[in-house]
Amino acid sequence: TELGFSEYGIRLPEPKLTTEVNHLDAIPTSELIGTDRVDYLGRLQWRLSLPVLALVVAILAVPLAKTSPRQGRYAKLIPSIILYQLYVGALAAARSAIEKGEVGPESIWGIHLVALGLALSFILFEHFWTRVLAKIPSVPKFARPRADAEVK
Repeated sequence: TELGFSEYGIRLPEPKLTTEVNHLDAIPTSELIGTDRVDYLGRLQWRLSLPVLALVVAILAVPLAKTSPRQGRYAKLIPSIILYQLYVGALAAARSAIEKGEVGPESIWGIHLVALGLALSFILFEHFWTRVLAKIPSVPKFARPRADAEVK
């Protein structure tokens, strides 16, 4: 015996939204443009600054990726991560301050200019930064047994 049907389905009821979505991340950019609300202005500046962030980080990556053969492949990884976290943290703090109305939108662009200036100085004045970093004291290495020493 064979059983067949042409269509199988159940109609689900239309969902009813109980609350309106008003989180700043959910607001379209077109709605943020031209508004006087400081929270909207802060969010708009943040969205506009993300492509600039990517460009500045790419420029920063070039000098921070250069290492000498004796340094090792990952010698500048920790300083790079710290520098990136400081940059993004400063941008997030500026966004928050803009959204609270404490500072103007130019503060977020000032942070980008400082980071870009630092990145360009790393590229243009590489020898200066090499001398500055060479003066920073290093952590002493732990005593290692010599290869020819007898192990008891």
